[in-house]
Amino acid sequence: MRINCLSLLLLILLLADQLSAQYYDRRPEYLRANSKWTFGKNLGLDFSSGAPVPFQSASASHEGNASVADRATGALLFYSDGATCWNREHTVMLNGSGLLGNRGSAAQGVCIVPVIDTPEKYYLFSLEQNEHNTGRLYYSVVDMRLDNGRGGIEAGRKNIQLDAGLSESMVAVPGDQCDIWLMVHAREIPLFKAYHITAS
Repeated sequence: MRINCLSLLLLILLLADQLSAQYYDRRPEYLRANSKWTFGKNLGLDFSSGAPVPFQSASASHEGNASVADRATGALLFYSDGATCWNREHTVMLNGSGLLGNRGSAAQGVCIVPVIDTPEKYYLFSLEQNEHNTGRLYYSVVDMRLDNGRGGIEAGRKNIQLDAGLSESMVAVPGDQCDIWLMVHAREIPLFKAYHITAS
């Protein structure tokens, strides 16, 4: 029985390379979209040439930053600390101030997820820090067609509350059916929550 289980495990590991989700983070468009990082106090790194090149960002938050670059060119599109959203020119994006998440500091207080089947739009998820004892999760929609291509947060689609009572961390995980899962964790009980993001 032990040999069969070991053989099955090896077969699964060998076949894992054939699964589409396993290659999500190796595709050129994924690498370009994630080639610009913002973090720390006014810090950023550009990985588009292979070696990291520092640049200065407008974010002064020392935790919970997220950024996204163009999938085709690798050019910076926008970034956020969960409280403010900046465009590629490092100025506050149209309607990009006054976000309700990550006020102060949250471990992973912001996450950017593409809107499936709408390449010019992104969901900007933001979490409150635990200091507020509410752990609220919000989302806003960024449309890169606004403000002459510099992008902006859509009016009426800003600071929409999804949940409360959550911890300070979240992560987006690609599915294998042209979908994405936003994973969060409850603050005071052992419970993971998953939001299924699809084209609908």
